[in-house]
Amino acid sequence: MIIDRHISRAIGDDLIVTSRGAHRVFVLNPPAKFIWERICNGVPTARIPEEMVKHFGIEPDMASRDFESILSEWRRAGLVPPDAPRQSYLLAGVSLTFYFSSPAARDALCPLFGHLEIETVPTDETRAHVDFEIRDVTDGYEIISDGITVDTRSDLDGLLESVTAKLVDAVHDQSANALSLHSAAIGDGCNCVLMPGRSGSGKSTLTAALVAAGYSYFTDDTVLLDDDFEVIPLPSPLVLKGEKWPGLAPILPDIAHLPIYERVGTDVRYWSPPQSGVAQGPLPVCAIVFPTFKSGQPFHVEELSPSQTLERIVGASCMIRAPIDDVVLDELIAWLEKVPSYAMTYGGLSDPMAFVTGTLRP
Repeated sequence: MIIDRHISRAIGDDLIVTSRGAHRVFVLNPPAKFIWERICNGVPTARIPEEMVKHFGIEPDMASRDFESILSEWRRAGLVPPDAPRQSYLLAGVSLTFYFSSPAARDALCPLFGHLEIETVPTDETRAHVDFEIRDVTDGYEIISDGITVDTRSDLDGLLESVTAKLVDAVHDQSANALSLHSAAIGDGCNCVLMPGRSGSGKSTLTAALVAAGYSYFTDDTVLLDDDFEVIPLPSPLVLKGEKWPGLAPILPDIAHLPIYERVGTDVRYWSPPQSGVAQGPLPVCAIVFPTFKSGQPFHVEELSPSQTLERIVGASCMIRAPIDDVVLDELIAWLEKVPSYAMTYGGLSDPMAFVTGTLRP
């Protein structure tokens, strides 16, 4: 129900309403307050104008016009959901609902996030929730959250890139974490391996191959570590670049049937693993492997010191929980000294897959 995600307080004859976690409040006058209370009580919207006629003694036409005007204003402002098809997802403990006012956006996005779908949004007040609406506009698509336009894109290629980023950003903003870094991660149910690297290092291709081989998928782009330095699953769709498709074809035969999109000037396909392949909870890190793909290069592994590991993590882009004080720094160093780290160069998939999976074994 709508009341589960809002806070309201009476002030005189009016009502103050805000969405949980939002940055704005709404002041509802008596007619708007009447409508709001009826919606919260589960009264069908078609019946509310009739109840307004009885309560305020106004003409039916006026009641209908006032009701539609107020409801439209609330929808534009993000106070109530739009009248559009919706789908909800659960990502790293944060529930997200997309309202698809754009049919084309719905057709493109829903298959990518099927492994994250949930039928019912949790109503626990302690659980974070974020709404997004995607609308068609004259020059493309508009993404709206909390009644505010957060991005516009001219085509589906840009929209998919933006939505994927918005999902991760929403989780990052709503989650407490000790460290976030640009990395992939896979696990075996007991431990996981981090594979940090810049774009183009080959980590997404290696991750897809490992997930296809039966290892659990945590993420291929952004790793969130909680206060215990355990990896929080953040399984957005994997982004696989065109030059890597031939090497993945024997492992992921369905990849040839996935739509092709453009991302930063490069052809990509988005691959979503089956729900059974997605990690279900945080796991400790047993190794950090920095992969670097170089076509034709022999397989090579070099063990790294804790300081070399931190230098590479920072170079791959990371964010440490602020403010950084003595305790935070000591905890980070202690973790780096405990976890073995390696730099790995390779030109094929079999050797790096064997090495990464080998680090998962005690």
